This record gives sequence, C-alpha cells and structure tokens, in this order.
Amino acid sequence: MLHPGYTYPTEAASLQLQQNYWKQLQSAELCIICTSTFRYRVRKFVEAALAGCLVLSDLPADGADELQKFIVVVDRSHRAQHLLDVVKWWLDHPLERIKKARAAQANAMAWYTCRTLVENLVFR
Repeated sequence: MLHPGYTYPTEAASLQLQQNYWKQLQSAELCIICTSTFRYRVRKFVEAALAGCLVLSDLPADGADELQKFIVVVDRSHRAQHLLDVVKWWLDHPLERIKKARAAQANAMAWYTCRTLVENLVFR
C-alpha cells in the first residue's frame, strides 16, 4: 500500500490513490510502521489509529511515553521471526487487538485530528 503523500501526474490520479489508501487502511486489522532512521513520529501513526488499525512500530524519539500505551512496540533489531510471532499473536487475539486499536483511535480523535490541532493552537 502506497502512502498518498507522493505527487502524481494528475489530480485525478492523486485523488484515486488517496481513496484507495484510505479504503485499504480502513480494512486492515493492523499496520506496521517504521519511524525511519531518524525516529520521527510520522503522521501515519495517527492515520492508522483513526482508521481503527492496531499499530506495530518502533518508538519515535519524541512522544514515546504516550505512544507506547497505544501501539505494539517492535524494534528494528528484532528478527523477522519475532515480528511474525507478534503479528500472529495479535491476529489470533481479536478482542485484545480491537481493544488496543479502539483506545488508540479514541486518543487520536481527542488530540490529533486537524480540528483539535487547530483548536489547541488557537485556544490554548
């Protein structure tokens, strides 16, 4: 699944990509995210949480204390088999997965929608 933040030759192609991205994200049970070499807290954390996905990721340099309550922490130094075992466990335990994903979604709705970000800038 490609992230829709890239440019495409036409506006229609870009819009189609964004729609496909959201449909796929909303149908996913979990989403694996990497914070990059620079350990950035990328917007994909919020996008996945808002879509209702359980996020598996390494921790970013900023906001790690808050995020680790809502994501499943995996480290890039872990072996591939460990990651597969973690993914399998969460897929095999839907009640736990949904509970954690809903907590992340509620947090994202409360603090990270565009509206709440602007309200925090303007009113606080």
